[in-house]
Amino acid sequence: MTLLVILSFAGIVIKNAIVDACQKRLRPILLTTATTVFGLIPLYLGGGEMWEPMALSIIGGLLFSTILTLGVIPVLYALFFGIKSEKSV
Repeated sequence: MTLLVILSFAGIVIKNAIVDACQKRLRPILLTTATTVFGLIPLYLGGGEMWEPMALSIIGGLLFSTILTLGVIPVLYALFFGIKSEKSV
């Protein structure tokens, strides 16, 4: 179950890995993350032996991929392709 969740987040990270998209997609990405995390909290708290680990892996994976998508990947993209911010010019 956890491996399936990890594979599903790979597509989310790859689709949102552009610097300009980070600015345009900030609110939708954060709202999607927040609604999913808050929606899975009841499943984590009382879901039983099978559903609690799944909910926890989805919550953790989504939070990690959100940080990766909005922070790490745009910075690496800028470093690899030599993109400078407007303030530094």
